[in-house]
Amino acid sequence: MTMTLPQWLKGVILGSLVSYFGHALLIDPRFHFATIDLEKVKFISERLDVFKTQDSKEVAFTVFKETECYRLYEITWSFGVFDPKDGTTLEEFIICPGLGTGWLRDGI
Repeated sequence: MTMTLPQWLKGVILGSLVSYFGHALLIDPRFHFATIDLEKVKFISERLDVFKTQDSKEVAFTVFKETECYRLYEITWSFGVFDPKDGTTLEEFIICPGLGTGWLRDGI
């Protein structure tokens, strides 16, 4: 069974419409209109491990209380995991000039 050009075009158009509207329904619409701010991080702990990925298996580097790092903040918390019960940050993506980027757990 072969596909004709009109059938192929209908499939491409239908697939792109489903993809577009499916993406629009799955993504929080506030993300597309929100600004992303770079905020300086102040560490409470003396020493914290920063991980390469969010699964926290491999340490990328270690930060100390005086290390200069920044976090990406936007209203939908796409760059971190926030606990709404007590207002704490569970995981967060940070940027440390000279050291790199990574995920920080339970330390801000």
